[in-house]
Amino acid sequence: MGDFFIEKWSFVIFPDQKIVDFEETTISINELQVKFKMSENCWYKEIEVEYSMYIPYSNSIFTKEYIEEFDINNPSENDEFCDELGNLRGEIEVGIKKYLKDNKKLIDAEY
Repeated sequence: MGDFFIEKWSFVIFPDQKIVDFEETTISINELQVKFKMSENCWYKEIEVEYSMYIPYSNSIFTKEYIEEFDINNPSENDEFCDELGNLRGEIEVGIKKYLKDNKKLIDAEY
């Protein structure tokens, strides 16, 4: 087990927005290292952004007391952990969208 738990996920940019092509990017969001890029598996009129977030094992998501039994080697077996991870994903996705908008890589589509 390394220093980080690596969560890989993706989200869709809907047709009312457009992404200007960008290279894989690494930034810090809420003190977590996040790498993201455009998906190579995009389908009709939707663009996916793939990302990996590197969560240190010292993060509160791992040190918190859960009601269910928590096994650090199999954290996804714990529903409460998965809920916390879902909350982190939401924060990360907001941060990625903000970064893309601020850098003029995510723009409103004109019809």
